[in-house]
Amino acid sequence: MPLTAVDPGAWGAWGPWGAAAGVAALLLGLEALERLAERRRRARRERRPSPFSYRTETAHGTPLVDRPGAIVLKLHPYLVCRAEPGQRSEGLTINAQGYRGRDWSRTRRPGTRRVLVLGDSMTFGFGVGDDEVFPARLERRLAEALPDGPPIEVLNGAGLGWNSTQQLVALVTELLDHEPDAVVVFGGVSDLTAGRLTPHEGAPVNPAFTQVERIVDGAAAPGALAALRALARRSALGRGLERRLRRLLRGLASGDEATVYDAVPLVDPRPGIARYRLNVERACLAARARGATAVVASAPELFQRREPVPEAERALRARKGRGGYEAIARDVYPLFARAAGEAARAAGASYVDLSRAFDDAFGPAFHDWAHLNGAGHDIVARRLAPVVAEALGLEVAATAAAAREGAP
Repeated sequence: MPLTAVDPGAWGAWGPWGAAAGVAALLLGLEALERLAERRRRARRERRPSPFSYRTETAHGTPLVDRPGAIVLKLHPYLVCRAEPGQRSEGLTINAQGYRGRDWSRTRRPGTRRVLVLGDSMTFGFGVGDDEVFPARLERRLAEALPDGPPIEVLNGAGLGWNSTQQLVALVTELLDHEPDAVVVFGGVSDLTAGRLTPHEGAPVNPAFTQVERIVDGAAAPGALAALRALARRSALGRGLERRLRRLLRGLASGDEATVYDAVPLVDPRPGIARYRLNVERACLAARARGATAVVASAPELFQRREPVPEAERALRARKGRGGYEAIARDVYPLFARAAGEAARAAGASYVDLSRAFDDAFGPAFHDWAHLNGAGHDIVARRLAPVVAEALGLEVAATAAAAREGAP
């Protein structure tokens, strides 16, 4: 019988069943693909993760992404996220206080001078071992330069992903309780690149924290929604959708790089610079109120080093320069450095501009666009040592004035 002679009613009778069968086949195919992807992810998780890989969890321990990571970061309402205390992997130690390096005592030993360094992932030393980060190198340099002086401890009070707002909160809520004699406020790059991490004025709790906690942990889900979620988790497809939602929420919580950089050229940088200046000044004043002297240092930045730059850093610049970041870094970061100097002067603190600390250095100083290699950390420690010694009321062979003026 020709097709044109087929009764249309017969096709209509099979239409809904055919559509349902097609949808079912599609869902079964997606389920099979998702199960295969889950097996591959499980195989990757069984491999030993890099010591500097990390995974983010809610405060209740629910992972935001389904991937391995040696460092556990917990969402925090005021600090966005912070390292879980008491972690150890190859070359990396998170102490009992949740910071990089050995455990700290609450009070100083008699006769010991204590230096606290505030910072972000550059100060934390992402990508280099415990002994290579500049706070640890600074402690050794001060000991070598002052063999007859008092013992000096340098505490690394940096947090991964922190900008000046989180640094200030950590300083006044917990770090100053460790009785530092001097506080080094080190940074600027994180405020340039991760402005979305800073809560709005009058809202110290990052709004993304509450959103992520409620949605991922399901604390606010009604009973019917919680039951639907449990049912969806029985399938690989449902688990995959939840994983993608967590990844999206993690981007909202931590600031997606591409979104931040795409938005920066369209945003007036002056409010962010003003906020950074105020945070730095407040950190210095808080240190002084607790009897500590303050040193402000502008961090090195990949695009500030004058030509010629080493080939390895040229390759980093080529990769990072896409999307307009190079122009932002070159034009806007010097304004952050200037604001740091103004804040230091207003608070009566010392200031060191290290944004171009590698101009006269030989070889690369960065191992990625935002983090220093061992040589870069060593240069920073060398430049900071005389200024920190002066802040402690001590003398070293190199003068602090030379370091402030940019001597290599």
